[in-house]
Formats: sequence, C-alpha cells, structure tokens
Amino acid sequence: MSEAMPRVLIVEDEVIVALDLSEVIEERGYEVVGPCSRLKQAEHAAREAQIDAAFLDVNLGYGATTEGVARILRERNIPFAFITADAPDGVEFRRTGEPLIRKPASHAALINCLEKWCA
Repeated sequence: MSEAMPRVLIVEDEVIVALDLSEVIEERGYEVVGPCSRLKQAEHAAREAQIDAAFLDVNLGYGATTEGVARILRERNIPFAFITADAPDGVEFRRTGEPLIRKPASHAALINCLEKWCA
C-alpha cells in the first residue's frame, strides 16, 4: 500500500500565479487542493478538505482577505504561509512565526516551507 501524497491548499486569485504555485508543488510530489480564487470557496476548503498545508494569498481582491481562512487553519493546526506583494507589516492578522513569502514567490521558499511542514 502506498503512502498518500501530502495535500496542499492554494488560495490565490491571480490565475497565472495560481498555476505557477500548483506546478511547483505538484513537481515536488505534493497534491494540490484548489487553487481557490474566491473567499467562500477557500473557507470551505480550509474547513472541510483533507489538507496537510496551505499557501494563502493575503488579498483576494474587492477588499477580501484570507484572515478567516487563516483562522480556520490555525484551529485545525494546519501549517500555512501567507503570500503577498505587500510589505510584511501590512498583514495585520499575521501572527508571530507565521511565514510570509513575498511575491513573486520564490520556488525555493515554497519548497522549504513544504519540506519543513510535511517531513
């Protein structure tokens, strides 16, 4: 019986960025959940999907943020990182120790997080 691949939730509203993240993650042997581009879809996946880790774009457009998604993941003890083009201190709901990856997201930074979380 083979071991299941770790499942990684991607929340990203920019299609090109979401595709890039998905490709990098899948090439390393992880299964992508999503990508989710809308807040309700992302909250549902964070609450209901079987996932091992997540990458969250901070801003999903039209004033929507992934603050609620982060709260759900914290409650489920699922590790995640924020991804943003904004300054790190601009993510008011980020807690100390939660990773933040600046856009454009470094592939190495993504993989480093996954290797740490899913080892």
